[in-house]
Amino acid sequence: MVQVLPINYNNEHYKSNNYMNGNEYQQHPTPPPPLHQQQMPIPMPVPMINHLMPPHPPPPTFFHHPPPPPPPQAMYPPDQAAVAAAAAAAAAAGQYMDYGTAGGYHPNMSFIPQGGYYSDITVYVPTLQKHYPLNTSILSRSPVLHQRIMEEQSNTLELDLYVLPETFHTIIGHLSRPLTPQEIMFIATEKPQMAIELLEASEELGLDPLLDAFMLALNQNLTNQKTAMTYIDAMEPYQPLEGEEPRRWVGTLEESIVLFMAKSLSTQLEAFSTLVKVSGNVVIGQVNACGYMPFRTPPMRGMMDLARTYAALPQHLMIRCLEHPALPVQDAIQRSYFAKKVLSIVESNNTFHQRKGEPHFMAVMRFEKGLDTIAIVRQTNMKKGCWDPKLYEQYNVV
Repeated sequence: MVQVLPINYNNEHYKSNNYMNGNEYQQHPTPPPPLHQQQMPIPMPVPMINHLMPPHPPPPTFFHHPPPPPPPQAMYPPDQAAVAAAAAAAAAAGQYMDYGTAGGYHPNMSFIPQGGYYSDITVYVPTLQKHYPLNTSILSRSPVLHQRIMEEQSNTLELDLYVLPETFHTIIGHLSRPLTPQEIMFIATEKPQMAIELLEASEELGLDPLLDAFMLALNQNLTNQKTAMTYIDAMEPYQPLEGEEPRRWVGTLEESIVLFMAKSLSTQLEAFSTLVKVSGNVVIGQVNACGYMPFRTPPMRGMMDLARTYAALPQHLMIRCLEHPALPVQDAIQRSYFAKKVLSIVESNNTFHQRKGEPHFMAVMRFEKGLDTIAIVRQTNMKKGCWDPKLYEQYNVV
């Protein structure tokens, strides 16, 4: 038995008496805890995996044949049968069917009944030394090829295109599914060589919408000197020979390149000052020139960079850039001064690389209809002659 002694404020221990029964109160010890009862488990849902699935079948001991293939579908969808019928009627009548205006529908290249393309004509490309089995309905989307197919009535066709195999595959794929604007911009940005070859193929096959789309994309991408030089190098195989007329796309793209080289590139390189002008009140004939004076006008840092760039151009492009009216020079005097810088670099390059037989050019000033400019002409050797007074009018002095 344990006695509990309370504590008073004086920290004195005393016994607690219980006078209810006349006996002292005795505190029993705390009863022991009840026996430990085993807790029942809480029921919880347990997922059963594959409890309803049958057992795995045994592996097959013999080979099963594949199911038969589905029946062949129609070449054209039912809702566009009218478009297909119109295309067939146009081909039979010898007309070109424009699929771009036929609701945007472009049928598949061919029907594949046995896993291969249906082809009824063989196209031979001499530059690639390859034969391509193609479909006449696809080729007839080109006005030029459609006319040739109707005239020749043969199962072979020779197509003379000066392009790479990738370009040929792209232009034939365009006849099956037209290129999207995103694809055209990607080719013009990432593959300018291929884009220029597609210009050639588009003009040869009469695909004017595709040619205009690539021309627009190439012009939008013409923003720096490197891109312009890439275009010029890619256009070199398509330059006309002497006496031939240039291709339409070559003339259009060259005009854009010359305009960029004369106006935009000179501004990017800061070749000419558009603010500082020195006027010497020079009157040449009936033209009141500003009178550019190199020793008084501060030279710009980009003038020599632009001169070296012009000197690296082909001769016909160099002449067009020097004579272009968009070149931001002060007057004909400054234009002639800059042209002489360019021609001197060309002469030094020819001498260094030992290029014999190259023509020599010179810049002469030209005044027409009150405008002053220059002309780049070939320099000829001076010949010995004599003065003939009969060639001039004689005035009698009274």
